[in-house]
Amino acid sequence: MDINRYKSFFRLALSVIFISLFSLCFFYLKASIDGQSDDILEQLVLLSDSFETYNESIQKLIDGQNSFNESAVLHLESNESSLHSINDNLKRVSEKVAVVTDELNRIRDNSHSFEVGDSQRSVAEGIREQSLRDLEKNPRDREALLVLGKLMYEDGDLYSASKYLELAVAMEPFNLEALSLLGRLYRKEKNHEKALDIYRRLSDMEPENSAHHYYLAESLLLEGWRGQSFKTVKRALTLNDSSPSCLNLAGQIAMSLGLKREALDYFDRSLSLERDPEIFTVAGDLCRQMNQFSQSLVYWENAIDHSDRFTEEGVQFILDQYEKMARLSLEEEDLSRIDEYFRRSEEIGGNEALYYLYLQSLGRRTLTDRFVRELRHFEKRYPGSFYLTELVEIKTRIKEA
Repeated sequence: MDINRYKSFFRLALSVIFISLFSLCFFYLKASIDGQSDDILEQLVLLSDSFETYNESIQKLIDGQNSFNESAVLHLESNESSLHSINDNLKRVSEKVAVVTDELNRIRDNSHSFEVGDSQRSVAEGIREQSLRDLEKNPRDREALLVLGKLMYEDGDLYSASKYLELAVAMEPFNLEALSLLGRLYRKEKNHEKALDIYRRLSDMEPENSAHHYYLAESLLLEGWRGQSFKTVKRALTLNDSSPSCLNLAGQIAMSLGLKREALDYFDRSLSLERDPEIFTVAGDLCRQMNQFSQSLVYWENAIDHSDRFTEEGVQFILDQYEKMARLSLEEEDLSRIDEYFRRSEEIGGNEALYYLYLQSLGRRTLTDRFVRELRHFEKRYPGSFYLTELVEIKTRIKEA
């Protein structure tokens, strides 16, 4: 109960007692006249004692309420302090969780590829085991055969993959997925005859699929059927004329048929879609065959510009282009160009054949002092070189001149 309610009750009780005392005093005076004063006095004493007892009870209640309030306040203060402490602890825990989370994220990022690889291998093993169990129950389970064929193919076990996939195709001859995977497998094995059969079937089943016609054309070319191959790749291009792969294959087939101008057109269309350095160099070689020397240099320069300079293979590819450009310049007696090709090749490591061509250009220009100086450098860099005998003869000849 609220302390204010006790106080109100106490004031009411006092009022009642006061009125009772006043009434008793009045009756005492009146009784004294009537000779009954002793009885009334006795009642006044009893009433006074009751009042004292009641007053003590009320006071105890008030003290108890105050003690309860003080305890409640202390309890609340204790709870508030505890809450503050809990909040502080939670903040510290949150900070530690954030640190641990960041560390876990870092570890996860660093090991993600390993985790993914392990997870994928684990899943693949589970699928493999389940498929083998399914196949034990039903040796004609086409789904299990296909799954096992795919898994074996991905693992590089082409022999086992071919057995499962061939069985899957035998069970379901028009299964596009099984046929497509089997075609890829035969191409990887360089079994062009079987690949040709698969892609004939696929192109008949899906005549509007340009990829089937592309692989059919490739298989026909590898089997020596160049005319049919050219016709097939053209069919693929009518279905998808923005495929660099189809355009490049068409260019290669046209080259094999001696259709150089048509081949170059296909390569140009492909390069307009994809700046492939390999196709630039093929186009440059084709232009050289067509005696379009300046155009050859342009294609080879583009091949260099679109090459990867940060790998060993990319650097070697660039050096090969510089060597071809230097040889063509030497043939065309455009000797000053070779100086630039040699300088640029030296910046990325140099090339023995290109150094030889550079020395030849110096000899033809009878730049004796430069030739002799560069020849000494060549001998130190490439001792025992195949080109040294010829270069010594050039040195003797230009000195005599």
